[in-house]
Amino acid sequence: MNVCQGVQNGATELSGGIVTFSHQGTQANKSVNEARGGGRRSENTSATEQSQLGCRELRSSKYISDGQCTSLKAVKELVCAGKCLPAHLIPNWIGGGFWPRRDASEWRCMNEHVRTQRVKLWCQDGSTRTYKVAVVTSCVCKRLKRQHNKSELKPLPQKSSSKKRVLVEGH
Repeated sequence: MNVCQGVQNGATELSGGIVTFSHQGTQANKSVNEARGGGRRSENTSATEQSQLGCRELRSSKYISDGQCTSLKAVKELVCAGKCLPAHLIPNWIGGGFWPRRDASEWRCMNEHVRTQRVKLWCQDGSTRTYKVAVVTSCVCKRLKRQHNKSELKPLPQKSSSKKRVLVEGH
């Protein structure tokens, strides 16, 4: 058992005496105290499970409009943003957007569940329209590699038809 002494100096405390604090150095306490490891857990990051990670779920409300027609109520959805972090670090964290190594993988916050919602739009001429819009309902952390971030043009699949077209020129 470790014992340390401190002086009470708070403005609300009446006695000016010395206070004794005790700390039991159990193995369970050492694993909980992340400050000893430089603020990092000692576990391997490759073994981090998806359930231990969380990402920022920003709530958003938006009106749907199409020309002269607009929805009366705002559509509420989630916007999945940023990198994935251990859940206890998420609230105020804003990450940078770089890939540390060429072959490194990284956890990213992505849409998990998207549902289709019908939205009624009211037009200025009194008519109504109904649209189907995709609304994000939950976010998830997925492991991505650098290749997932690249955009490249993929060739379109060739349609095979049983009939051959013959080009006939007119004289």
